[in-house]
Amino acid sequence: RVTAPGSRSTGTVRPYGLDCSGFVDWVFNNSLEYVIGHGGGAASQHGYCKPISWSEALPGDLVFYPGDSHVGIFVGKDESGNPLIITAPAHRTMWC
Repeated sequence: RVTAPGSRSTGTVRPYGLDCSGFVDWVFNNSLEYVIGHGGGAASQHGYCKPISWSEALPGDLVFYPGDSHVGIFVGKDESGNPLIITAPAHRTMWC
């Protein structure tokens, strides 16, 4: 079971799951043993990144929503060329 006591930036408590930035940290920590942003939410994670265009995006790149309100991980493009992004929804828990 994955647990998260809550985000310091939003105060949101997710007793049995992860918010979006927690999900990104969980993926990076479990695949690379690296935590980006060190628990400061999407805004903190964004501070460690540099902007790129969609044409430069590679699987594993982070995608930030306006105002750093949400973050996801780019995993590729569908057959129509639309970006595919995995993320934890902001309003419910993410099961891995």
